[in-house]
Amino acid sequence: MSNFDRNHPHGHLSDGCPAEIVKRDFVGDDGCTILAVVTLPGGKQTIRTFHPDGSWNRGESSHFNLINAPAPKWKFWVNVYAPPNFSHAYISRELADEAANPARIACIEVMEGDGL
Repeated sequence: MSNFDRNHPHGHLSDGCPAEIVKRDFVGDDGCTILAVVTLPGGKQTIRTFHPDGSWNRGESSHFNLINAPAPKWKFWVNVYAPPNFSHAYISRELADEAANPARIACIEVMEGDGL
């Protein structure tokens, strides 16, 4: 567990479930100091506590251990119009579709870092 950085803002469990660390100075049972909201498969969320090294069970290997994850990338949708119209970006495809006018020629999904 030595590669876990408790100050890293993004994490997930070893099994891939996203974990939002909400408290790093929690005073819990058995020396747990990290409190996280874990999103389980299917979308349900649960609160779990972890030891300072990110382990769920005192340093033992487990698929419930916290590991650092890269920061989520921004994703947005751009309504594209032919000149002289302006293109606009939206945080969801639904919002882009609602705001589109008949002159739209495309709606493109853009992920942070794409083509940059």
